[in-house]
Amino acid sequence: MTRTKKIIAGLCTAALAAVAALGLAGCGEDVAATWAHGKVLEADVTAAAETELGYYKEDDGSYDISSWTNYIANREYIEDATEEEQKAYEKAADGTAADYREYLAKQKAREAVIAYEVDKRKIEVTDDEVEEQLQFEAQIYESYYGGGHAGTFESILHNYFGMTLEQYKEGVAKQLKEDKLKEQVIAEKKGDSAEQPAEGEELSEEEEADNDALFNEYVESLMESYNVKVTECPANLSYDPQTLAASAEAASASASTGTDAAAEGDSSSAEGDAAKKE
Repeated sequence: MTRTKKIIAGLCTAALAAVAALGLAGCGEDVAATWAHGKVLEADVTAAAETELGYYKEDDGSYDISSWTNYIANREYIEDATEEEQKAYEKAADGTAADYREYLAKQKAREAVIAYEVDKRKIEVTDDEVEEQLQFEAQIYESYYGGGHAGTFESILHNYFGMTLEQYKEGVAKQLKEDKLKEQVIAEKKGDSAEQPAEGEELSEEEEADNDALFNEYVESLMESYNVKVTECPANLSYDPQTLAASAEAASASASTGTDAAAEGDSSSAEGDAAKKE
C-alpha cells in the first residue's frame, strides 16, 4: 500500500479516534480490555463502532442493516488482512458483532501499547515535522474530497469526519511518532540489512510488507508481554445488526400504531360531524 493510500485509509481511523475521545465525557467505566499499564473503556469501542455504523445511515435516519451485516460478517473492518484471509472471511461470512467488538478493543489496546512504547523510548516529533506532514495530507484530501479547491481541508474534516483541525494534527503527530518507532524497530531487527528508500522514492510492496510484518510481530509480542485481555462481551450491543433490526421493527410498529390511532380519530371525528348534522 502506498503512502498516499495509507493516508486516505488512515483518516477514517483518525476520525474514529477523535469521536471516541469526545464520547468519553459522562460515560461509565465499563471496561472492554485491560493491559499491564491501563485499560480500554467500552465507551471507546462503542463510539468507534457507531461512528463506522454512521456510514450506513440512510437519508431518512434508518440504517442499511443488510450492508452493515455483510460488513461485519465478512470482517471487512480488518485493515491488515491479506487477500487470501479476506477471501476466506467472505467465504465463511460468519463474523458477529461480538467479533467486531473484540477486534476494536484489541486495536485500541494496541494503540495504547504503541503510545506507551513511544513514551518509553522518548520518541518526539517537531512542530515543523507535523506541519509539513499536515500540509502534504491536506493537499491529498482537498484533491480527493474537495475537487482541488483551496481552503477546503477544515471543512472536509468537519463535514465528513466530525473533527477539528487540531484533533487531526494530534493524530498526525501520533502517527509520525509511530512511524519513527517502526523505523527504530526495523533497524533493530534487520541491522545493517535495513534499507531506506532514496529521497522521493518508496519501498517496493514486498519490502513494505516485510517491514509491516516485522513491526506487527514486535507489537504483538509487546501486547503479549503486557498481558492484553479483552473482557466478556456485553449483551445487546447498540451496533449489533440484530439489535438494530429489532429497534427498526419496534419503531415501525410504533409508527403504524400511531397512524392507526390517527385514522381512528379521524373516523370518530367524521362520525361526530355526521351526528351533529342529523
